[in-house]
Amino acid sequence: MPFPAFATPTILGALRRHYRDHGWLVRVPRHVHEFAVAERTAREGLVARLGRQPSPAEVARELGVSLDSLLDAEDALHARNTWSLSAESDGGSALGDRLGREDRHLAAVDDRVAVTDALRGIEDSARELLYLYFFEERSQADIAERLGVSQMQVSRLLGAVLRRLRSRVGPR
Repeated sequence: MPFPAFATPTILGALRRHYRDHGWLVRVPRHVHEFAVAERTAREGLVARLGRQPSPAEVARELGVSLDSLLDAEDALHARNTWSLSAESDGGSALGDRLGREDRHLAAVDDRVAVTDALRGIEDSARELLYLYFFEERSQADIAERLGVSQMQVSRLLGAVLRRLRSRVGPR
């Protein structure tokens, strides 16, 4: 066998592997690279047979893979194209400027979870008292009239419930 007949496919294969493995900005597994070729070949064959663009389900069936696997691989294949966050977008602003910001309520999530857990352990009457006072913003006198007790009793009950909740939530 002459050397060029051996060397040419070997060198071309090595070059293809290099560009396949190092040519993408985001690293994806080798089987995804190989899948891209099979997917493109199957899609072209289906276009020729059907005379139209095949649906993703038809391509998956042709390749003998699940639709989820096909869609996952197609998502990974989009890793070839990346954009800088400082690049201008269609609206003229930087792409990074269009990304979300930190939710201002995020810091309160831990507190809300702790209070929710603490509220699960109290009786319904105490929960109703808290609801009337904090959510309906009723006065202690109004709550006392509704419950048929004195305003002083409402004040004591409210204090006791809040102390129990604080002890369950712990120091913050």
